[in-house]
Amino acid sequence: MLPGTFWHFDLYKEIIHSIKPAIFYDGVNNCPWNGGRSNIVSNTWNDAVVEEYYQYGHRVAMTFSNGNIDLSNEIGNKLLEKLSEQDNYVILRNEELRTHIRKKYPNLHLVFSIVGTKEQYNKDFYRDILNKYDYIVPRYHHIKYIVNDFSSELNKFEIMVNHTCPSNCPYWSKHYAFIDNENKSGVSYQEYDNESINCLIHEKITDDKLSERNVKQRFFQSLRNGFSRFKLAGREFPKERLHKEIMTIKDFI
Repeated sequence: MLPGTFWHFDLYKEIIHSIKPAIFYDGVNNCPWNGGRSNIVSNTWNDAVVEEYYQYGHRVAMTFSNGNIDLSNEIGNKLLEKLSEQDNYVILRNEELRTHIRKKYPNLHLVFSIVGTKEQYNKDFYRDILNKYDYIVPRYHHIKYIVNDFSSELNKFEIMVNHTCPSNCPYWSKHYAFIDNENKSGVSYQEYDNESINCLIHEKITDDKLSERNVKQRFFQSLRNGFSRFKLAGREFPKERLHKEIMTIKDFI
């Protein structure tokens, strides 16, 4: 799964004809259901772009991973209609939205967002999610437990090979709650509190250390462990950085 269906299309249009069928995800149309990253008003759904992905066997996903969902929202429901025209994907964590999609759009694949995962590994938590969703994006530091506990179901886990958040980040929930509120209210926070600033600084340091070599190492380690589905973060990445990380594993996706 690759980030920035529309935002990074000028990068993807150079490679979508030469890679295996993939899923491209994004958050568009300033939708209040979007989560994980703050909305970018100018990032919008484009039918012509989507058709170009379809032409080469690719599919698209929307990141409806906000924890606070109003099912009556017109923008979100229109995007679901668009997605349901093909066997596309939705990334989410809200139970009401999951039930709504299962009932009305059974052809859509549901992916449980990494945003909804817990800090401490819990086998029962993952078992419950596996029973409800088609795929899960787990936290990277949970992989060693998942390999042992779900060895026959590893094809349902999608590994984010460039995940930068530290395993014990104390700001995880608070940081994503900021983003949820931003996207739902349509009002951007101009300032973060000191804790979130510390988190952002740490993320910048971690990003600098997560070299192309380490991304490739994580990718091949996950392959050796038996995983077959992978995801890159990077909707907000500069195009140059995302290009480097994609090229690192391009021949294997």
